[in-house]
Amino acid sequence: MTFLWAVDITRGMLARHFNSRLFRLGVINGTGVSLLIALLGSSRPCFADESPESLIAQGVELRRKGNDAQAEGYFKRAYDLAHTPRSAAQLALVELALSEFFHAEKHFAEAMTNQDAWIREQRKTLDGARETTRKNLGSVRVAGLPRGGSFEVSLPDAAGPEPMNLDEAQRLWLPVGKVSVKALAPGYQESRRSFVVLAGQTQDWKTDLAPQLAPPRLAGGHEQESSTRPGEASPASMPAIDEGRPFRYTGLALVGVGAGATIAGFVLHTVAGTKADHIVAAANNGQAYNPADGNWRTENQLGVGLIVGGLASATGGALLYFLNRSASNSEATSAKTEATVGVSFLPAGARAIVLQGRF
Repeated sequence: MTFLWAVDITRGMLARHFNSRLFRLGVINGTGVSLLIALLGSSRPCFADESPESLIAQGVELRRKGNDAQAEGYFKRAYDLAHTPRSAAQLALVELALSEFFHAEKHFAEAMTNQDAWIREQRKTLDGARETTRKNLGSVRVAGLPRGGSFEVSLPDAAGPEPMNLDEAQRLWLPVGKVSVKALAPGYQESRRSFVVLAGQTQDWKTDLAPQLAPPRLAGGHEQESSTRPGEASPASMPAIDEGRPFRYTGLALVGVGAGATIAGFVLHTVAGTKADHIVAAANNGQAYNPADGNWRTENQLGVGLIVGGLASATGGALLYFLNRSASNSEATSAKTEATVGVSFLPAGARAIVLQGRF
């Protein structure tokens, strides 16, 4: 509230000082600032008790009241804290209620492969819920996956691929629609296939992963050594260093400092003008001189200095930012041009510099 009051006061003083139409039209609007700060200040919901059991109990109570969407947040938080069979099962049940069938099947599979006492007690209920889930999914029967293989499923509305395991019948359970699945196995090249999945239908997929090619061998049966150490990125794959980033950050900081100094300068300049007006009015009306108004000249000079320095800082910061951003963009463009310089040893012992380029 103090900040908003200061913004409104500063706006009024600037408008009176400059008598500018821009300020009278409300370009600097305290109400707009209030709305912006209110939007930025909204905080995410938090949980009072972070223990998994308490979160599960709160989620169950919300489900009894019919609030499945809110209960899902409590079950997800409990599952993130402890990947227990019970937290996975409760999350699967609420995902089923919200028609999130793909994720419900994943969590049912995780929960029901464990011989947990609570799972055994609720087995009949969970089996029925899982059967309902699978009626809303399609399946792919997989053959030919090498030992240690795994799958990644890419959904149209997902941020990234999600890992998926085969069930006891070597099937993948997939959501209805177009789905891309990638099969991976150590020592084999990956295989990708797209499916149009229909609820209740099963498709077959023979993965036929091709073995990875062995590294080339030199004369004598020795493998060709890589020029890079294990775990070290090759020079061609290393990202370019953005040398202009520190200067851009410095430029933004100078703009912020300059803006603050300029505003403070306008405030001091306006206060000094008000004190000068008080002195003139007191002299004209025969009133006593107020010593508190005697420093108006100093405040005026300080305000002018802050305005000039602030504008210079903001201008320099803006130039620093945009110049280095342009340099960064030009470097990114020039990175598309590849060139190599090497030294070749000729049979006679002579050296030649070889230049190559691709544009």
